[in-house]
Amino acid sequence: MVGIQHTIRIAGPPVAARAPVDPRPLILQYGEADCIPRLLETLRREDPGEDLARATADSRTEEKVLRLFQPVHRVFHVVLVHAACTQPGEPRLDPDRVEKAGVVVRRVTNGRVQGWMRRKESPVGWVDLPQDAARGESSYDPDPLVRKERLLGANLRLLSKAPPADLLEEREEVFLPLFAAPPDVCRIQKKTFFYGILTLTSDEAAPGPGAAPFNDALLAERIPRLLKAGDGKEAATRTTAEEFLNLLRFLERDAGAFTGSQEGRHLLKVLQAIPMPAGSSEPTVGAVVEKAHREVERGGEKDLRSVPAFWPVPNSKDARAIERAVKAALTARWRDVAPRRGRFDEEGARYQIRVFLRIKGENGWPCRTVWSPPSESFRIVPWYESSGQPPVQVSLPALDKKALSRLKPNVAFRVPSSLRKSLEKLDMGELLDGSHEEGSGNFGMICGFNIPILTLCAFIVLQIFLVLLHIVFFWLPFVRICIPFPDFGSGSDSET
Repeated sequence: MVGIQHTIRIAGPPVAARAPVDPRPLILQYGEADCIPRLLETLRREDPGEDLARATADSRTEEKVLRLFQPVHRVFHVVLVHAACTQPGEPRLDPDRVEKAGVVVRRVTNGRVQGWMRRKESPVGWVDLPQDAARGESSYDPDPLVRKERLLGANLRLLSKAPPADLLEEREEVFLPLFAAPPDVCRIQKKTFFYGILTLTSDEAAPGPGAAPFNDALLAERIPRLLKAGDGKEAATRTTAEEFLNLLRFLERDAGAFTGSQEGRHLLKVLQAIPMPAGSSEPTVGAVVEKAHREVERGGEKDLRSVPAFWPVPNSKDARAIERAVKAALTARWRDVAPRRGRFDEEGARYQIRVFLRIKGENGWPCRTVWSPPSESFRIVPWYESSGQPPVQVSLPALDKKALSRLKPNVAFRVPSSLRKSLEKLDMGELLDGSHEEGSGNFGMICGFNIPILTLCAFIVLQIFLVLLHIVFFWLPFVRICIPFPDFGSGSDSET
């Protein structure tokens, strides 16, 4: 077996589905979570090439881009490589010489290769890798401590190959572990194999929200007409109740002008500087919208009375000030509600994997890191797409009295007094016109239900809405497939 002083090559095993000299890591695909024993059983055969070829991941998009799945699809991926010396005969690598083996998942964006980084166990996010980390013959190591140790040496030739320390700022690139195949497998195949589960889902997220998903063009389209600059021909325009109500909704729901936030207060201050036309009950736009907001807050939109007949048309200076204030308010709202940027959340992003082996030092030599070529780029299938696996079956209870009598409550809801009073005299007509009356009494309730019955109710409601919305989406042939089956437990005679 090869020693540390020799050049080492990491490659995927040759299979029928790939070129004989394809050195990229092999990505296998299985339909069961307990797939490692199956892989090792395959590798114990003298010629596993055909079985590996059948298991090779090969689902592709219309653009022929490789698609890999998440565990939620009940599809699992395994990375498989072997390591050998590049000298004639390619003697296999002694697995005892491997200090660490792993696989990194990298994102490829506009030609840049990015790694998912941590600093002191805290996620940093996707970071552009230095040029040395992305090239074929790389000396880069995911561990910042290993990189730092290499920079402490006195060999200028080795130091010239190491990436500058300040480029990665002691960040650690996240990797998944790989494991050496059992000795009998390596003996049968005369190769040292390394394998590991390729997990393409993660709870980690980059700190802070991403960039706000709106630009100036979208902002200009979203701002109500009453806050936009006019053509300069008119100082005021007529206002309808519907248009004024839409303005209030925008200020309240989108911009958060009445939340008390710094950005919301600034937006109201900008509106306070715009005077209302002569004859208005309030002196400024800000005063009008604040009064109207109080009316809506007190009695609902049906109690809105302060609808001005005329509205001032902002000049270009005021319109720009409004736009800046609205943008700041929307950005602040985005920071409050923005989802975290998950590791694999970017839909349509392309990724690749690379396998590394950290080889132990020998005879005074430091450890070194050997990399495989990058894999074929791939996309991660969104959770909502089908993987082709059989659907999960959920059995619903029968609707006869005998079956229903066996369904006892197995979940309980603790209902506070305020919610109970709101639900006690629930009437849909009163809810729609805002005149719903609450119940009486200051006591809560504990309400028990049966989960299968809740599931049955949800199923019935689902059937109703699927049919109702079919006139919009025409989706029934795709989202609902009902196949009859004989009900042998119903007690009725069956035909033979």
